[in-house]
Amino acid sequence: MSGWALLVLWFLISRRPRAFATLAKRVATPIATAVLVVLAGFAPALGSMLSKPFEGHLSARLSNDFYMSLNAMHLIVPQHQSLLWGHLVKKVFPQFTNLSIEVFQYPGVVLIALVLISVFYIRKVRGLSLWLACCAVFLLAMLGDVFTVGVGPEQFNYFTPRNDTFFMLPIWPLFKRIPVVDAVRVSARFGIILVMCGAVAASLVADFLLSRLRRASLRTGVGLALCAVCFVDLLPGQLPMTSLHVPKVFEMIRDMPGDFTVLEFPTGFFTGSGFVGTSGMRDMIDQTVHHKRLMGHAIGKIPRAVLLRRFTDPVVGTLLRLSEKIVLRRVGLHQISICNDRIFLDSLWAPQFLREYGVRVIVVNKKETPAEVLPEIEKYVEAILHGTIFDSSEETDAYLIPEPKAKPIPADALLADSRSQIEGLCYRYSFVENFSMHWVTISGSVRDDVQDAKSIELWYEGVRLPVDFKLTRGQDGRLRFTGGVFVKKRSVGPWGLCSLDYGEIVNVGEVNGFVTMDREATPYLNLKVRTNSGETVPHFFRLSLDPNDVGRGEVHLRLHW
Repeated sequence: MSGWALLVLWFLISRRPRAFATLAKRVATPIATAVLVVLAGFAPALGSMLSKPFEGHLSARLSNDFYMSLNAMHLIVPQHQSLLWGHLVKKVFPQFTNLSIEVFQYPGVVLIALVLISVFYIRKVRGLSLWLACCAVFLLAMLGDVFTVGVGPEQFNYFTPRNDTFFMLPIWPLFKRIPVVDAVRVSARFGIILVMCGAVAASLVADFLLSRLRRASLRTGVGLALCAVCFVDLLPGQLPMTSLHVPKVFEMIRDMPGDFTVLEFPTGFFTGSGFVGTSGMRDMIDQTVHHKRLMGHAIGKIPRAVLLRRFTDPVVGTLLRLSEKIVLRRVGLHQISICNDRIFLDSLWAPQFLREYGVRVIVVNKKETPAEVLPEIEKYVEAILHGTIFDSSEETDAYLIPEPKAKPIPADALLADSRSQIEGLCYRYSFVENFSMHWVTISGSVRDDVQDAKSIELWYEGVRLPVDFKLTRGQDGRLRFTGGVFVKKRSVGPWGLCSLDYGEIVNVGEVNGFVTMDREATPYLNLKVRTNSGETVPHFFRLSLDPNDVGRGEVHLRLHW
């Protein structure tokens, strides 16, 4: 799409250079520049949706319709791969076999667009050329969240010299020798500015060299060559160049019947507003073979509320923490503390939750998983998720998640289910240091099959809240419990970011625990019933508050078992 547009523009300019130069000085240059930048930046993503995958090959467009399945939400995530830069870096730096396909993804396209703009539009108007280049740098700096710059084994919207990131590839060995620089983390927006500065320099150099060509045929030939390169690089089709190694297990997964989701460890996803977990480009290459949905690795502008919701989810949050193994991780503009050893899913219910997300196969990538994390991941998959291994090699271990014993209760039917008489009522409202305080009463009945309940415990993110529940037996013989919890709502900044923390409020009668949340986040709470025999019966529910309530309001408690 962009390539054809550039070719047409080239022929128009070559046929009427003087008239076009006069028009460009006044109106056409700013408009055409903006159109070209937009086309060069976004047309590849649109065009990739129309192309079909070419299995296991580095191509002009590694463009299988990539899917993300998180919380039963399937999003089509097209991905553009640059043929020119990926192939070039793969040949020059063969050690970066897994990452070179992503090299100069969008910045390379914009660089080519700026070179063509300088050559064809404003070769004789140098002041306007510099002005437009500065505008492009400013525009890209403001839209930095939209573009994916750094691609390394552990960083996405951020890149460091220690990672195999595209911008550091030519000088990567030199930066590795500087301890201070090796530990620095550079913002993606700043990286885009650096790339755009390089694009401006390349445009000026190309303009200078072409101005020295006296023969019109040479200038025409160089222009056509540049257009051809841009056209091939943006071609929404498959031009297989270099075969990539993909483990054989993904061919087995491709032949498995049914439509399901594949989870490949390490997992993660990144957006324009932040990232969690960790993952390379390996899972996307593998998907071109198995043709199944992916869990994680979303590329796009996902709201912070969705990002936080995934992070606090009892299934996805645990998987991301296991993949991450970092105490503090940046999510958008907000810092969230992570406890690495928290696994707040009981082994009896974890497979059922995972199958609810559509995950049927888990593939542990041994080569891309850090050695210190691999034993913990394998233990979690085998002991907690009850994964049954069906293929093992030096590269991967593939597990099959068993069918759940009982079908999960649909979210919409949780409150109406007769077995889960959990109800909440918000009846206290006050402001304490910009916090919106809610007292939530949690009451309900214990499951019918649990007759010897000893105590009720309320857990949040693996930490028991010091909430005392009273156990009584009703006239129908069922055990009933009553307790409560403080819920604190706050907003940080104009974006309404929230804090999900645990703390204590002492000397408040029966209840001295609280959960902090905002209007968008919906943390999971784990209500555990301790029996006399020591058995733990978990009750998972999601807590959400009406942001418009004043003084009173219904608190929805979604119960799972």
